[in-house]
Amino acid sequence: SRVVVKKNGTESFGQWDESQAETSKLIEDAFSGFSTGVPILQGKLLKKSPNAFKAVITGFKARSPGALITGFKGEYQERCCIVREGHLIWWDPAKVQMPTASDSDTTRRQKEAVQVQGMISFLLNRAKVEKVDHETIKVLPASPSGWADSSSFTGGCSREMTFQVGT
Repeated sequence: SRVVVKKNGTESFGQWDESQAETSKLIEDAFSGFSTGVPILQGKLLKKSPNAFKAVITGFKARSPGALITGFKGEYQERCCIVREGHLIWWDPAKVQMPTASDSDTTRRQKEAVQVQGMISFLLNRAKVEKVDHETIKVLPASPSGWADSSSFTGGCSREMTFQVGT
């Protein structure tokens, strides 16, 4: 007989049905024990801008949340970052606009669309992380041919993401 345990904890019992379908079993145990919640790491980092021209122009603006921070280590933009469910996601907190009840569907979708500015899916991309110094890391493609899927960030398939802990 078979037992099916549902998300709410209830169990159902029954007989196995012969389906003649090919089956597979997940061997990776990295996701075991996540029945109550997936671990999340969230905070603010300084992300190095991939656009050198924009970095120079923006660097002249007054410092404000989300503005470019310049210094001897390069040009960095403050970004909220989250690592969740196999993804590294970043966004500019100054550009986030929360939808209101009075917004039309189009306006609500436009506000929601500008929130995430970039993302690396570790489910689609093999990555490696290198420590540059005590406050800087690089996330780069593990393969010499680059990222398998670079459609969710700018800079192309060879881009290295450089993040720095803000001070």
